Amino acid sequence: MNCDLLGVRNFIILPLLLLIYTPWVMAYESMHEKTPVGEIKILELPARIALEASSDDHYFAENNGLFRKLFGYISKHDLAMT
Repeated sequence: MNCDLLGVRNFIILPLLLLIYTPWVMAYESMHEKTPVGEIKILELPARIALEASSDDHYFAENNGLFRKLFGYISKHDLAMT
């Protein structure tokens, strides 16, 4: 019976902990603040570089080869990954 109580307690406590800590775990950075509803802002954005890797085969056949190509170029040219 003691084992059953531990299982029930864990079944209740673990989801509650996930709900409490999830907002902090999912933090992210943003370049610009959100624009309030009904307001229009015009921003001048700095120039950006867009890179693309391609393959004759489908994506998953490359075994991360496409990402490696991009990452190699980014590392070699000291570009920011933002």
